[in-house]
Amino acid sequence: MQYLNINSKEVHKLENDSSTWCKLSINETEVKAKIKHMGGGKFKILADEHGDEYANMVIDASDVFNCK
Repeated sequence: MQYLNINSKEVHKLENDSSTWCKLSINETEVKAKIKHMGGGKFKILADEHGDEYANMVIDASDVFNCK
């Protein structure tokens, strides 16, 4: 399935299985990103509002604020 980056018309092919848009913290910066649960309290960032600057980064569940 394809998704548009939230700030541009750039198309991304993302894994859709159980992924969701969330607010999270990366280096004390609040970021809105599409994440997917990897297990063990870890999440992979699939896309973000900063032009995918953080894409493919793995974060801990404690960095996730809320999800829609």
